[in-house]
Amino acid sequence: YDLRTELNNPFAGFEKLRAHASFTDYEHDELEENEVISNFKSKGYDGRLELVHVPVAGWEGVIGTQYSQQKIDLAASEHDDHVEGDENDEEHHVHGSSVVMSNTKTEKYSLFALEHKQLGDVHVELGARVEHQKVKVESEQKDYSGTGVSASAAANWAFAPNYKLSLVGSHQQRLPLAQELYADGMHFATNTYEVGNPDLDKERSNNLELGLHYEGDKLDYHVHVYHNWFDDYIYGATVAEQGNLRGINYTQDKAKFYGTEAQAGYQINDIYKLSVFGDYVRGKIESENAPR
Repeated sequence: YDLRTELNNPFAGFEKLRAHASFTDYEHDELEENEVISNFKSKGYDGRLELVHVPVAGWEGVIGTQYSQQKIDLAASEHDDHVEGDENDEEHHVHGSSVVMSNTKTEKYSLFALEHKQLGDVHVELGARVEHQKVKVESEQKDYSGTGVSASAAANWAFAPNYKLSLVGSHQQRLPLAQELYADGMHFATNTYEVGNPDLDKERSNNLELGLHYEGDKLDYHVHVYHNWFDDYIYGATVAEQGNLRGINYTQDKAKFYGTEAQAGYQINDIYKLSVFGDYVRGKIESENAPR
């Protein structure tokens, strides 16, 4: 269920008050030979308030707050497998009958602001977000609490008719997901036995993206190149493997991702437009290939 509404001129200094609320109730079973082998349930709430302020020294923008909550119930039925481990010659046993992840409730509280201003041929955009997250787990594992701060700046330069050059820089902090913290069991959909890490720290990245855009009467295209540098990048490292079954531990390390995206479109006539799109990404974790 989703509800959105706006109120014009709510009070002095602001042009609009926007409100958005949603509720999601989701469940699926994973099947093998028509037999239910695991069940996933997720129930979530989300609320967001935004205030669009009147221009201040040419700056236009919005400030807001957001709250979200998600409850996850993920469990597996009777199933047994065995994986030979490669860590210290130990054996890793896979027991699908164990709970894939204990029930969790994730709550997020956020404050954010987005601002933009036109300076001649250059359009400037600024953004910032502070987010606090709490994850409560129904087990003997410790609950999680953390705060992340993210900020971004962008400049879009209309240097010639129909052309625009864009540069975006950002610092992002991502807080770990409940699955990355508390997973402990067989995930049949990906054929992995996953083990979370409740001691994960927030993931930090510095990001740069350069883009070239062209908008003509019939032809349009844009090309982007980007580079992301990560500290404490969160990923699932394979620690055991047997056939197509893998044992995965969530961990953190330095990483970098870089690549390019491109899209072109041509308006054949008033009804039809033809478009093509392609992208390339290279991911490395301490000079090794990033998994998956």
